[in-house]
Amino acid sequence: MSTQHTLVTAATLFGCDPARLAQQSVLALLDAPDPQDPADVIAGTLRSTPVDLWARRALRRVQTRQGAWVLSLGTAHGMLRLRPDGPETWQVLQVRRATAPVLLGDTLPLAYAQGLAEDYARHLGVARLVEAEAPWRQQPATEKQTALLRKLGLAVRSDLTKGEATDLLAAVVGDW
Repeated sequence: MSTQHTLVTAATLFGCDPARLAQQSVLALLDAPDPQDPADVIAGTLRSTPVDLWARRALRRVQTRQGAWVLSLGTAHGMLRLRPDGPETWQVLQVRRATAPVLLGDTLPLAYAQGLAEDYARHLGVARLVEAEAPWRQQPATEKQTALLRKLGLAVRSDLTKGEATDLLAAVVGDW
């Protein structure tokens, strides 16, 4: 609880009565202000900008061809796979080589599943490894990476980075 700050709501931002806002949306108030209440008349233009919250995440996830999302955790920890388990719900699984997948959560909304995966990666101490801007991602791809990509039938550019190769491999392996 904060003793210095109060919660900013749409009513406080737009200077309108909270009880009135509960009856209609902010857009409706802006479109049809109460002419009897001078405080209700708001001058200006309401602007909005789409924000892709997924793209702004600090950790790098890759979407597979089948629509799952994977987060590579390095060889010791495998990967986290987010896959649909219903029309609007997702499972979060930790998948490692030679062991059964571990279910970390199911029937979760996508945003909650994403948060669970990120928190788990941080809990394992591998967040630095999976940061989208990690310096290692800009280094040239290794011979092992490019050989495996070719074996899987994927095209390999001469300037492929470790990060791009890791993403390509995660997208393919994440569907298995």
